[in-house]
Amino acid sequence: MKVSDDYVKMEQHQCPVCGVLHTHNTGILLHKRLKAIKEEHTVTGFGMCEEHDKLREDDFVACVELSGEPPVGETMTVAKSFPLRTGNVAHVRRPVLEGIIENPCPTDMIFVDMGFITKLQELTADAV
Repeated sequence: MKVSDDYVKMEQHQCPVCGVLHTHNTGILLHKRLKAIKEEHTVTGFGMCEEHDKLREDDFVACVELSGEPPVGETMTVAKSFPLRTGNVAHVRRPVLEGIIENPCPTDMIFVDMGFITKLQELTADAV
């Protein structure tokens, strides 16, 4: 008698920085009642991919540029899936970023206004 393993699947996360679906630091899903799970991979939330997780471990903060403002009152969870991204991302060491924004940065990723990354590039070019 063949036993089906359709009730066990691999979990996936979506990287909030680059949007890639991945299985880095994820787990295995098991249906409690041993019923079939239709999807091969199930996206269960946000989590940094291996590349961005390594940068986070090295004390970098990801600055993700938005091309518009998230709707007023939206939570960070909703904002992470906000579609109006420019595609520009910069990784800045936490102490440097805190000096630029003049505030502590308690998160590993922030959304920035259009032009912020260009301004960072200009500051970096002047420093070299």
